[in-house]
Amino acid sequence: MARLVCARCGREADRLIRGLCPSCFAEVYGVARIPGVLRGEVCRYCGSVRIAGRWVPAGSFEAAIDAVVRWQASKARPVEPLVEARLASWEALSKPDWRTRVALNLEGRTAEGVVVRARVPVVVQLKPSICPTCKTRVSGEYDTVLQLRGGDPGALERLAVEALTEAGVEGDTVDLIKSKDGVDVYFTHRGAASRLVRILKRRGLVETVGRAEEYVGLTSTGRRTRKTLIVRVRL
Repeated sequence: MARLVCARCGREADRLIRGLCPSCFAEVYGVARIPGVLRGEVCRYCGSVRIAGRWVPAGSFEAAIDAVVRWQASKARPVEPLVEARLASWEALSKPDWRTRVALNLEGRTAEGVVVRARVPVVVQLKPSICPTCKTRVSGEYDTVLQLRGGDPGALERLAVEALTEAGVEGDTVDLIKSKDGVDVYFTHRGAASRLVRILKRRGLVETVGRAEEYVGLTSTGRRTRKTLIVRVRL
């Protein structure tokens, strides 16, 4: 069987792509169409990163860079005639920061199964921002208040702190205020308050749950209300 010869480097190869061996094809055409600068938003308070319109927990520059790189790579289209392209791995070429040089190790495949690999240097540019949860916490605004009633305020406060930890919603808590009537816990969103109520119900501590809504004006999306959950507990 006659061996094929690459038109660029002159080396023999089992398969050619556009008249080139896989190595030369990768050098000339690449593997995928990916921008030289990959951009992302990172919350400067909690470190979460915005991916496809959603805020995803990250906590470090390395984790944020990884999320941005993988998100951008997942959108990259393979160079014809490759039918697949994926990110095999990546590595930082400079210290992880708001602007970091990285190398992407990309791998592509033709319909006939010829594998093409390329190492692509890019820059990951992170923009400091603030996620909706942190914006609410920093401003002191809240969406839902959970009022715990039916026992000693000190005991209710200890119960609330313990239940918040078990429910994993400390990060969604704006404030916790103890008064002579009980404890009020302020949340950034209603789902967090509902999770805490479910924890109390699971423990068999809930006697009654009341609900009320407070009208607080108009936003760009229309009428806005705050919900109040009044939970009477059995200590």
